[in-house]
Amino acid sequence: MKFCQAHWDKMRAAVEARGLTPLVAPDREHAIANVIDEIEQGKQTLDNFDPLMSMHWNIAGNLMELLGRSFGYLLSCREGDEDPIDVTRIEDYALKAKFIGKKWPLCPICYANIAHEISCDSKKCNLAKSNGYDICIEWSADAVKENFEELMSTKES
Repeated sequence: MKFCQAHWDKMRAAVEARGLTPLVAPDREHAIANVIDEIEQGKQTLDNFDPLMSMHWNIAGNLMELLGRSFGYLLSCREGDEDPIDVTRIEDYALKAKFIGKKWPLCPICYANIAHEISCDSKKCNLAKSNGYDICIEWSADAVKENFEELMSTKES
């Protein structure tokens, strides 16, 4: 599963806004090594903490729960094999026109955004109709910062 560049850039900006950029792995190899270390130790530590990867897993996990079976698509589909969006069930003409000829994206946030825009009709929903799930970047960045602060307080104890 891979986030689109626009959402990845927003995730990086959220990490930067919280002063956590120095903790981001400098490259893919270090990021993978951090994940392996976390798995081997069975916990996140200051030595293997990477706020960007933490956001990745946090958002992916939350959206996996939200999207249920649809998440399998994001895990199994490869670029170039994306399914077309079925617009036959969309009743709103403008919305239908917006998605004619479009394919389901592989980015989990983009996917959730489109699914929400097409299917949410709840008057109680507080998410923006378009790109509503972009908010999960801010939520996740806040959670990751809080997690880092907990790791720091554990070290100081």
